Amino acid sequence: MRIAVTVTNPGTEPIAPGVFGSELLVNGEPDPSWRLAMNGAVDPSLVRLPGGDSAELVRDLRVAGLVPGPNEFAVRIGDVQSDPVVLDMD
Repeated sequence: MRIAVTVTNPGTEPIAPGVFGSELLVNGEPDPSWRLAMNGAVDPSLVRLPGGDSAELVRDLRVAGLVPGPNEFAVRIGDVQSDPVVLDMD
């Protein structure tokens, strides 16, 4: 499964987006496969994101917490959580 996350810095100063501390939530629970997927190289902007810019993190992974039927996915970075996405897994 390919997961893509876009982070945006709405401010004017550079920030560290915190993607290395992020969690993939599957059906409300942190999925351990995300930590392994975060071991790869990342774009430098995901370490220091300039003000007004966006950067995308893309990872291919085998999600451990999938169940047959609908599954809800979200990404949490610090106190910010994405809107959920529901995929039906047959």
